[in-house]
Amino acid sequence: MGKVGYDQFEGLRRLGQARAKLDDRAGIILTYHAALEREMDVMLARLLPRSEKLRGLGFGQKLSVLEAAWKGSADAGDKLGRALFRFNELRNAVAHGDRVKEVDEKLKLLTEAFDVILPGAAKVGDVELVAAGLVGFLADGPLNIDELKVSTGADRPSRARPLPSS
Repeated sequence: MGKVGYDQFEGLRRLGQARAKLDDRAGIILTYHAALEREMDVMLARLLPRSEKLRGLGFGQKLSVLEAAWKGSADAGDKLGRALFRFNELRNAVAHGDRVKEVDEKLKLLTEAFDVILPGAAKVGDVELVAAGLVGFLADGPLNIDELKVSTGADRPSRARPLPSS
């Protein structure tokens, strides 16, 4: 159809090679990365009076805007920025099919960045706890390790404040 001599069987072989390299942790890493990006959107909506004007931004650009608009302490913003940056590096390693050793290194770097926020809370590979901790760090109050449990939606009431209306 494309009239360029594309070989579908070679394409299928490449797809199979990509599937064979797929990291078993990809699903959880990609899911929490997307969830953290949505939380950055929520924060940006609270920080910026016309956040709806931010169009077409990827994770890295949203992170830059979040860091620039951060109203908390500069130290806290820097810690959060480093951890979210590391989470994005991990996502990229998984999404682009990096070797398991490289993904493991990104997991270690993410854990080290999170350890600055909440020392000793997460072990390498505990992506859910790190994501929950980063969400907790966005809140106004102190970060409580006992509340770092990802809700399924039905297991506890929401304490989220509604977004301000326009």
